[in-house]
Formats: sequence, C-alpha cells, structure tokens
Amino acid sequence: MIALMQLPARAKEILFADLAELIRSGMTFRESLERISRHSRRLRGVVTKMLSAGNTPEECFGVARSRFDEVDFSVLFAGIESGRLEQSFVGLSAYYATVVECRKQFFRGLAYPLFVFNLGVFIINIPTAVVGAGVGAYFREVFQALMVFYLLLIGGYFLTRFLLTMVAMNPALQRRFRFIPLLGSLPYQLALWRYTLISSLLIASGLSIYKALDMGAKGCKNALIQRATAEIIIASRAGGNLSDAFSETAAFPEEVTRAVTLGETAGRLDFQLASVASLMQREFISLVQFLAELAPKLIYILIVLYLGFRAYGMMQGVSSEIHAIQQPLE
Repeated sequence: MIALMQLPARAKEILFADLAELIRSGMTFRESLERISRHSRRLRGVVTKMLSAGNTPEECFGVARSRFDEVDFSVLFAGIESGRLEQSFVGLSAYYATVVECRKQFFRGLAYPLFVFNLGVFIINIPTAVVGAGVGAYFREVFQALMVFYLLLIGGYFLTRFLLTMVAMNPALQRRFRFIPLLGSLPYQLALWRYTLISSLLIASGLSIYKALDMGAKGCKNALIQRATAEIIIASRAGGNLSDAFSETAAFPEEVTRAVTLGETAGRLDFQLASVASLMQREFISLVQFLAELAPKLIYILIVLYLGFRAYGMMQGVSSEIHAIQQPLE
C-alpha cells in the first residue's frame, strides 16, 4: 500500500484555522469536521476519512496520521491535556501560515530572475535562426539550454534536501553543520523553533517537564537536539539543575539556555520557552528573507555566465565564417 503524503502546509493552515473558529463558536469537534467536509473541496477527502474513525480528536487524527506531522500531534496533545483544543488549532494555523509565507517569499524572489533567464535564452539564440542553421536548430538550442538549466536546478534542490536529511539524522554531523551559513543554520533554526514551541505548549498543558521536552525533541526532527534532550533528562533526573544540563550539552544557543535558567528559577518554564519560541520564529523568518534576497543574485550570476559563454561562442562562430569567406578571396 502506497503511503499518502502529508497535507500541504496551506491546507493544514486552513484546516486548523477553520477548526479553531468553529469550536470557538460552540460546535463540537465532530460537528466542526462535518461542517468543513461540506464547504471545503480541498479538505473533503482527509476530513471524510477522519470522520469515519470516531468522535474524538485522538481517533480522527489517528486514522489520518500519515497526512500530518509530528508537530501537529504534539500540539494537539497539548490542547487535549489542557482542555484548550481551539488554542492548539490557533497555534498550528499560525505555525503553518508562517511556513507558507516563508515559502512564498523565497519563490517570489526567484520568479523574476528565472523569467529573465528564459527570455535571455530565447534572445541570445536568435542569430541561429536568422543567419545560422535555421528555426529548427534555434528551438533545439533553446530547449537544450533550458533543459540543462532546470535539470541542474531541480537536481540541486533534491540533492540539498537529501544531504540536509542525512545531516539531521546524524548528531555528530549536525553539531558541526549547524554553523554553516544558511545551508546548516536555516534547518537548525527551524528545529529550534519547533522544539521550543512544542515543549512550551506541552508544559503549559500540565505535562511533566521531562515528557514535554522529550516530545518536543521528537517533534523537531533533529538528531542533535534529540540526543541533547536525552542527556539533559538523564542529568536532571540524577539531581542536577535543568539549566546546567542544557548548558553542558552545547547544543543550544544562549537564548534557549537563558530561557531555561529563568524559567526554572521563576517556576515559569512554559512562559520562558514560549517567549524564546517566538524569538526562534523571528530568526528563522529573517534567515528565509536573507535567502530570498540571496538566491536571485546567484541566479543572475549564472545568467551572466551563461549569456557570456553563448556570446563568446557566437563571436567565435562569426569570426570563423568571416575567415572562411576571406580565404578564397586571398
């Protein structure tokens, strides 16, 4: 049986926002799902499957587990435990709204340079159609150039995702890789945001600190944070301070260890982790914005290099033709 892919981030944002609003209006969880299944064509399939499982959130989301992320279930669990289910849905909707907006910023930045590149490929090869081998050869050259470029672009994307996945699964690699600008820091910043967000919500729901941190580590999908959290729990249970255990792992930035120290001292760990989660979110957004500004510049460099290469090739071709014409005259 083929495993279903997760719902897109935009679909999750809509689902959780609708659930939060309908439950806030006084509907039960099942009634809310039934209303969504009637008015949302995009969500009808997954919601219908959820409705077939039962009445409780645990039953409904459990049957569609492959369509959701670990962070969804962690935050959902916090809402069930605290009796504030609609607040969990509000938090999840906000989380996915941020993810969607970050993706939009990145791809908006790529749209214009990609348009310029495509236009440049069509223009730079016009001499082939006018004075060269003809229209057929012109379209062949355009197609070959675009095909090579997009294959490299798509291949680079999937290769990067594969490498990042491998690094995220290896604590030793992750410990070093997280300091590499963007390529390492961006996914690690996302993991920190998820970790602090999940942990703060679970602690606020009344779950034990150790269980909340463990679930936060699992939800962030980062091997270094998972190993560090396991070490923290062992050290703390042995009689050490939670803040000291966080510092000794050297796996977290100063902002996180400071929040844990303040939270442990004041007895408000959930509040401090929620505050640092907001900070991790802002820093993640800043990194995405920087990447959205940097990526088009890199593509422009590739455009200049390609057009320069093509222009040089055309000049060489014209020079050869002139030389061939001059030879009989001599």
